[in-house]
Amino acid sequence: MTNPYRFLATSDHPLARAARGLRQAVKGFAVPAPRPVVLPLRMAFEAAREAYYFGARVFVSEPLLKSYAKEYGENVHSGTWIHWIRGNGDLILGDNVTLDGQVLIIFASRFSERPTLRIGNGTTISHECRFTVGKAITVGRDCRIAARVFMFDSNGHPADPATRLAGAPPPEEEVRPIVIEDNVWIGTGAMIFPGVTVGEGSVVSAGSAVLSDVPPYTVVAGNPARVVRSLRDQPSSDPGRASTSAPRNVRVSPTSSSTSSSTSSSASSAAPSAVPLAAAAFEARPSGDATGAPVTGGGIDVVTSMILELGKLSRIGPDDDIQDAGFTSINMMSLRNELEDRFTIEFPNDQWVAVRTPRAIWSLIQSLGSAHAAALDIASLATPVPLEAAPLPSAARPPSQPAPPAPPAPPAAPSVTS
Repeated sequence: MTNPYRFLATSDHPLARAARGLRQAVKGFAVPAPRPVVLPLRMAFEAAREAYYFGARVFVSEPLLKSYAKEYGENVHSGTWIHWIRGNGDLILGDNVTLDGQVLIIFASRFSERPTLRIGNGTTISHECRFTVGKAITVGRDCRIAARVFMFDSNGHPADPATRLAGAPPPEEEVRPIVIEDNVWIGTGAMIFPGVTVGEGSVVSAGSAVLSDVPPYTVVAGNPARVVRSLRDQPSSDPGRASTSAPRNVRVSPTSSSTSSSTSSSASSAAPSAVPLAAAAFEARPSGDATGAPVTGGGIDVVTSMILELGKLSRIGPDDDIQDAGFTSINMMSLRNELEDRFTIEFPNDQWVAVRTPRAIWSLIQSLGSAHAAALDIASLATPVPLEAAPLPSAARPPSQPAPPAPPAPPAAPSVTS
């Protein structure tokens, strides 16, 4: 038997063609909208909608929210949604708090007699945010929590596979309170893990997974979240900025603490094993910045070239502030990740936010003791050669200039006879 739908959709029969034409006519049908007629209808619809939502908010949603709260201040508001609150715990709302949209709050009384969610004055929490409270979650004053943010002070299941398989709850030490300090902005879809403190004035970028504490007045992003910039200007006496006249501290190994000559010789021998191509890839060459101060080559050139490439900048000096030059927070996160991968190090958050120039970044890499940084430093900086005295490569040497004499061959080892 022929499928009627397929017949009407594909057949050339007059009945099928008529049915398809009627369908297209219905889909394309429209009526004019004279403004004198439609405008009053629209205004009446909007007035009825506002009245409905006003009644739902004032007489249903907000009273139910306040009935869950142990304490609430003045001007506590909600949207038209009815919030989903489960379990037994203490909900404490300050003045001028707004829970917009629908918020899910789960109190897990297994870990505490009265789990507590405390929201400070002037804070706004957006639609589809979720709080799982085993002990305590505290949100400070004037915070902005965007949609679909998830905070949980308990993972819900133990990390140990055998314990988890047995269906046991997580141990007491894995349930750790969360603290969001004042004036924090958390972007859409961020996750705040147990035991995290987000410092005052900080910004958590959308989609971030915050597993460790966030310093005050910083921007974090990524999974896991890392500091990408500071929100405060650094003082002029930047501890991360190295002076051009200060002696260089090259760390090759923990035991290299002898004189500078022995350090250079031992590091030079170790450099090829640490980074085989470092000496070939970066030549020793002095240069100068805008003020005429000497600028070291090698590693600082690596950092500068990465900044230029990531930020699409035309020029950056070794002591120029890269953020003032147009380097964005996303650029800072990418730069941090690439530097950590390249030099096999991990920047402490408090030190990373303090560096804002290529020279300061390179000094921080050296202070962290990267073997890669030491190889670059020794290969390019341990014995700098003046530009006019450095032998040119054969491709760049003028035809009239002879090649430099080859170094004398080492004496042959004496033969040993039995």
